[in-house]
Amino acid sequence: MVSTFPFLRLLKRLELDPCGCAFFLGAGCSLTAGIPLESEDAADVPSIATRIRQMVYERYTGQRKANPRDVERWLKKKKWLQEQSTFYTDWLSLMEMTLEEGCRFRSQLLQGCSPAPGHYALASLVAAKAIHYILTSNFDFLIERALGDMAIDVQVVTLDEAENLPALIDSLSPLVIRLHTESAVLPPCASSMTFTDAAERVRRVLEVILENRSLVVVGYAGRDDFIMAPIAAWVSEVAPRSVQDIYWVVVKGTPLPSRVAAWQRQRPDRVWSIETVGSDVFLSELCARVIT
Repeated sequence: MVSTFPFLRLLKRLELDPCGCAFFLGAGCSLTAGIPLESEDAADVPSIATRIRQMVYERYTGQRKANPRDVERWLKKKKWLQEQSTFYTDWLSLMEMTLEEGCRFRSQLLQGCSPAPGHYALASLVAAKAIHYILTSNFDFLIERALGDMAIDVQVVTLDEAENLPALIDSLSPLVIRLHTESAVLPPCASSMTFTDAAERVRRVLEVILENRSLVVVGYAGRDDFIMAPIAAWVSEVAPRSVQDIYWVVVKGTPLPSRVAAWQRQRPDRVWSIETVGSDVFLSELCARVIT
């Protein structure tokens, strides 16, 4: 059971203002749905990044089932797939694949996966009008599927539509804000947006969200600078004048991301960490405590 002060503080915030908190979902929220983390291997399931590295290695060496460490050393020697910001596009170039072919490959990895208990718990909170905003960096559409399974009407906003967010933020319909350009209703990779453009739009989205709302981060490791930088700006510039909080949910035994730990030291009254045994447990208990 989660009963720490930050958790109880979050419960109180949701009780006082359901529209005053936005939930940010990272890849950790989809682990129990059978989807490995984008950049980490978990439960003996290779991550998408590991599979991509293996594909490139096999194509250029003809060797199969190589040790991941050998693959990594070979790629470092070649200076291939070393930059996070260009990892995906570099892979497409090395494999001589189009954007559409790359998206189809990624979609195949996600086939057969169903929403996790945490997705349904979050959908129940939306149905109960306990929360109004969900942000996600995931490509799996599992939160949308959970909301659809429960016949909950939501508006999905991608980065392509980020310019309209200030006008949509006060919409009566709950919002799912995807921090990339793909949505369940748009053709895969239909956008030609560059990484730099996307990073700027993510910054604008987070600025709008953090203007007068608390942020609850679940299942996210905090590795993306284009996501972390706007939050850092809020902590250093806006937080002293704000009554909003950041709640960072972390799995027990896993250290806080170093930047989050630094934010806590900087603003211990505004940046909180909540330990849990897993994203599903946290979201399910939050749902049970809020709705009952």
